Amino acid sequence: MSRALHIVLRFDDPSATSDHALEREIFAILGELGIPATIAVVPFGSNADGLVPLTRDNAPHLVAAHAKDVIEVAQHGYAHQHLTSTSKGSPSEFWGVPADEQLRRIDAGHDQLAQTFGQPIRGFIPPWNTYDDTTAHHLAARGYAYLSGSLVTPPADKTSLCLIPCTCDVHHLRHAYAEASRHSFLSPTIVVIMHHYDFMEGADEPGKLSLQAFRETLLWLKQQPEVRFITLGHLAKNLGIADSQAILRRHLKKERLHWRLQCLLPRALLMTHPLWMYFRPLLSMRPVSAR
Repeated sequence: MSRALHIVLRFDDPSATSDHALEREIFAILGELGIPATIAVVPFGSNADGLVPLTRDNAPHLVAAHAKDVIEVAQHGYAHQHLTSTSKGSPSEFWGVPADEQLRRIDAGHDQLAQTFGQPIRGFIPPWNTYDDTTAHHLAARGYAYLSGSLVTPPADKTSLCLIPCTCDVHHLRHAYAEASRHSFLSPTIVVIMHHYDFMEGADEPGKLSLQAFRETLLWLKQQPEVRFITLGHLAKNLGIADSQAILRRHLKKERLHWRLQCLLPRALLMTHPLWMYFRPLLSMRPVSAR
């Protein structure tokens, strides 16, 4: 990729039973500004009657946005069900779940989305960003290209997947841009995660961000000459498997540094380069003369 500041928008949780009115508003903003986004779609939503599979009939706005290339669809697990908890207490639909059940959920979820959108799904985003080596193994065997979790997720063992963690939430996007601008010589990348509950217009859990403020932030970023909006799929093609594994190892290494050093390193960027390179802006600063 050319030297630029790359931003990926990742919107989690749309399903057959999610807030479709809010989703249509978000997609309208993306379409108006010509900004693509990766949508983590839950294959089987839930309501009082049980699981509801996503179809062309109950999610026409998703199908239409996908057909217009406004969104890239990734699989968000199976039904976003809290089945287990990780060793650190985080909820999960896949971590520690028996292999045959993981495979069943991955395949059933994929087939439902593929039928709805008319093409295979090549990206996987596990609910709560949690998974294990078994999950990654099955995804790679099924031909997925990337898996997107979080910065605290350890690299999967011997996987052929591109691992792309999210780096900040939508509320911190302007701060992430300012941080990226200080490291522009490294062509930085920001992976932004957002949910329905981030927005004031959300029907169930209204958040603090208005759709108008969201649009204004995206428009402002769109006007910055160095900014390029891309999808997770685009990023995976350009990043590669080995480099994506190295990114996660760097972030884990950063967490083991003294806190004074951690504070000097970026918090909202994919660290695609060796850690020492992120100290360069500090090395170029001239000391203030004593008076």
